[in-house]
Amino acid sequence: MTYISNTGLLIAGGSKTVTICGSFKYTSEMFFEYEKLSLEGNVVLLPVFKTDEDADRSEREEYILDWLHQKKIRMSDFIYVVNPGGYHGMNTQMEIDYASMNDIPVVFMEPTTVSF
Repeated sequence: MTYISNTGLLIAGGSKTVTICGSFKYTSEMFFEYEKLSLEGNVVLLPVFKTDEDADRSEREEYILDWLHQKKIRMSDFIYVVNPGGYHGMNTQMEIDYASMNDIPVVFMEPTTVSF
């Protein structure tokens, strides 16, 4: 399991593929980091955001989106955890664990303050 903090290491050696992970309550921060990482020369993958907050997704739709997000993680050179204030929740921890189980390095936006 590799944990790296600080974005200074991200593009040494050229373009990387990175998947952004984090809570949807940090959507604006995710888009800010998406732009920053892209401008550093990285290929950046995002989870699918709801376009209508009031619309419910079916169980099948949720399964498909979870599967696609896991595929994005497996395709990545690293995942980038958007964690303002160092916090991330249980779902993000599952993404971190999934990446770690697949030997995908984890980069945190800020040093993590969470231990599960």
